[in-house]
Amino acid sequence: MAKHLQARWNTPAPPIVRCTPGLFPTPGFFVEVDDGTTNRTGVLADDGTTELVAFASESTVVATTVVECSTVDLDGDGVDEIVETWQRAPQGTMAATNWLEVRSVREHAFAKARGPFTSVYHPDLGGCSAEVKLAGHTIVVEVHNLPGIPPSDCLAQGTHTFALDKGAVIELAARVTSR
Repeated sequence: MAKHLQARWNTPAPPIVRCTPGLFPTPGFFVEVDDGTTNRTGVLADDGTTELVAFASESTVVATTVVECSTVDLDGDGVDEIVETWQRAPQGTMAATNWLEVRSVREHAFAKARGPFTSVYHPDLGGCSAEVKLAGHTIVVEVHNLPGIPPSDCLAQGTHTFALDKGAVIELAARVTSR
């Protein structure tokens, strides 16, 4: 696929390609492409060439990257959403922040919804870390506080369950635990 996309966009170096399978509503792959100068996302059918969502260039924020990507049908409509874990880790600092973003496929285009912070760390303050699981039509986030005082961006320690409702990521339930 990398060679096909390199030829398609006439890039000098082979691009870095990440594919995540899903139903969009037919079987296919959410594809992220980084050719060193441009980041593109789209959805290809399982034949590897038919675009279900046309590739589009996306702006990137310095020191920000996608670290995990999965698909799940969060709203029960038969079309998978793409759940991405993003990370911002400014160079030269130990501070790092992770959060979720959900992409929905609507009329052959992406709609994005920002999800909760999953891990936040400030070396002089404290932090939280979380494990993210996809379960049925939900995202389950298990949060643990790190030593120190958790920043206000952290979810409360415990288990939080999120879903997609009318294009927004909403919290369905929280079971907060004490330190």
